[in-house]
Amino acid sequence: MEQHYLTIWSRLRHRSWIGITLGVVLTGLSFVVSLRSMRQSSADDDWVAHTHTVGTALETTLAHVTAIETGARGYAAAGDESFLESYGNGTHAIGGDLDALSSLTADNPTQQERVARLRMQIKARLAIADATISQREKTGVVPAPQFFLKGQRRMNAVQATIAEMKAQEAAKLEQRQLTAFSTRRRTEVLMLASALAGLTLMIVAGTITAREVKRSSVLLDQIQLLNADLERGVEQRTAELQESQQRLHLFVEHAPAALAMFDRDMNYIQVSRRWLTDYSLEDRIVRGASHYEVFPEMPAQWRDAHRRGLEGEVLRGESDRLERDDGTEQWIRWETRPWYDSGGEIGGIVIFTENITERKRAEDEVRRLNGELEQRVAQRTAQLEAANKELGAFTYSVSHDLRAPLRHISGFSRILLDDFEATLPPDAKHHLQRIDEGTRRMGQLVDELLTLAQVGRRELTLQVVGLRSLVDEVIADLKPETAERNVEWKIGDLGYADCDAGLVKQVFHNLLFNAVKFTRPRQQAIIEIGQTEREGRPLFYVRDNGVGFSMKYADKLFGVFQRLHRAEDFEGTGVGLATVQRIVQKHGGQIWTEAELDRGATFYFTLGSAEINGSKTKAAHAGENL
Repeated sequence: MEQHYLTIWSRLRHRSWIGITLGVVLTGLSFVVSLRSMRQSSADDDWVAHTHTVGTALETTLAHVTAIETGARGYAAAGDESFLESYGNGTHAIGGDLDALSSLTADNPTQQERVARLRMQIKARLAIADATISQREKTGVVPAPQFFLKGQRRMNAVQATIAEMKAQEAAKLEQRQLTAFSTRRRTEVLMLASALAGLTLMIVAGTITAREVKRSSVLLDQIQLLNADLERGVEQRTAELQESQQRLHLFVEHAPAALAMFDRDMNYIQVSRRWLTDYSLEDRIVRGASHYEVFPEMPAQWRDAHRRGLEGEVLRGESDRLERDDGTEQWIRWETRPWYDSGGEIGGIVIFTENITERKRAEDEVRRLNGELEQRVAQRTAQLEAANKELGAFTYSVSHDLRAPLRHISGFSRILLDDFEATLPPDAKHHLQRIDEGTRRMGQLVDELLTLAQVGRRELTLQVVGLRSLVDEVIADLKPETAERNVEWKIGDLGYADCDAGLVKQVFHNLLFNAVKFTRPRQQAIIEIGQTEREGRPLFYVRDNGVGFSMKYADKLFGVFQRLHRAEDFEGTGVGLATVQRIVQKHGGQIWTEAELDRGATFYFTLGSAEINGSKTKAAHAGENL
């Protein structure tokens, strides 16, 4: 309730101050606006005076030009030298008049152009006047009429230019007079409105203040009554706080962790039962005693931790060894942090400890088992590497040993066809042709097996390679296969990769050769090679509109000798995609495919950096050498 009245009182005073503040601010604002308006009005008056000055300068200039005109004509007509005085005065003053006009109209580009034109016109008029006077002086007779006519035309041009300038200045004068009048009226209205508004706000603020003063006296009486209630509430809260402290004491005493609170002299203030149990202590012995008296053989590093804690540091130990009096070993996790009194000063430290002996033993056991496991893995890896080397050597040897009998079979079959073709029956010719085709396919299979074996044994030669150039080379190599076909190549931006150029070219060759082969039934083959991005890494793809395949057999696609189409429909050995997968994996990448029967296929692959950065384990490296 007291808080409620205090809030009302504060709100009333706040409103009074808001009213007064608004009045002062509005008055100040009106002063600023009025001052700006007066300055604007003064500036407008200055421009009006400036326009009058320009008009006066134009009149002066015209008068001097007229004096020049009159003096020159008078002397030429009458020969009286008194006219030359008027001519000389005008000629002497006209230069200053033009300079004054140029300075006064510097803010007006149009008038500046006219001043320049006027200067040229007056110069031309002076030239004619000088010629007229010179003719009179030389001949002593009145000059020819053309001198007077030229002078008259030049004078008319001067008068026309001055008339244009005077007309523009007159228009400006009218506009600036209207602006000055409008500014003065606006200033007067603003000053009057601001004064009225400020006065009104001040009156309102004064009225509100008087009313709030009256209300505040009533509120003071009510606050005094509330203070009595507050004192009773404080007594009640004090009792509750004491009860809360008692509960906190019970919580600390029965806490499941080992807790102890010390003063700055490291004397015990409060301990939990767990502390007493863990360190075989009694509460009556510990209470008020020094920690170093209870544990006289305290290690130096722990004493240092206590000292640093009393200086304000928070320290932790995750695994420290403690030897008990009975000789048993104990491992504890601990934390020391300062506690602060009501004045914000460090009153002592609190120490938390946890017995982690069993966990420590379990961790040691896990490390022992991990060591044994790593030793077993190393042994198995060595065995796997040896087996892979033997398998690679066997594959390479078998592939080479098969070449000689294959060449013999192929050679003898061709000799039979060449030497005895006329006498051989048709069935025999057919069988010999089948033998030749079989040896050719077998030779191709041997070559691809050799390539597969070499990929596993070959060390990567890494360099920055422009993949577009590799694709162009492969397409050039495939021209014999596409010479009589309608093949559309769509090649996107492939960028650069850090890879083995020869092996990656083999990847593109096998994938594009398959695309060319499986689009053979299409009237127009469309083969697309491009790059996209997956999880921030480049992802390359080869897409075709060929016969495709069912995705339920996709898991067999990259196996050796695995084929998804009949040999009668599409030739092949079933080793090409296995070679592609081996090369991609050797680069630390992945390869997969998406296809649909009779709707083409897309092969995706990445070129990672797992092996390049040396992060592959020996076991993984050995597995890739198969």
